Amino acid sequence: MAAKIVITRTIVEPISIKPKPRRKLTREEAGIRHGLSHFYAMKGVIEELFGNDEFMKVKMSASMAEWRKQCCRILDAVALSVKSTVHIADDEWFDEVAKLVSDGKTRVEESDTIDEMFARFSAIMTRIVFTQIGNMPSRYRAQKKVTLTPDWWTLDPYRTVQYVQNPRQRANLTARTKRRQEAAQKDPGS
Repeated sequence: MAAKIVITRTIVEPISIKPKPRRKLTREEAGIRHGLSHFYAMKGVIEELFGNDEFMKVKMSASMAEWRKQCCRILDAVALSVKSTVHIADDEWFDEVAKLVSDGKTRVEESDTIDEMFARFSAIMTRIVFTQIGNMPSRYRAQKKVTLTPDWWTLDPYRTVQYVQNPRQRANLTARTKRRQEAAQKDPGS
């Protein structure tokens, strides 16, 4: 008589693993100091881009949440500017810029400290700038030293950037240049 073998299977459901909730760091732990001079260059950019009301939100000692919000807002402004300003480009380029902006916002939101956030923000903005010029170089395995010469920095293997001005734009530029020259003559120290 043959032995009957019974095989039973136990199905183990994966346990839902939730990431630990982010502990809210104090301003000091996050690297934020009270004072106008702390990150003033970035505060000035925020004022240039969005006006005095937004500058006032970060003027003296903004929270990490406010700094994240402002950096994400800058990335949103870049995305909107690309869509409304760049009239001729291939879909792949638009998709690439949109992905960089999306990734940048994710990295900014994930940052716990101000140094980490600005490092991530700077990295994504650098990638966006080079993508805007034509191509983000990828030289992880460069066999030679990368030097600042056109051989290394002509970034047109996929597309070429061309700025075009219509007569209205040329007139606007001429008027702006004239206003700046007049302002400089009135206040030579500025």
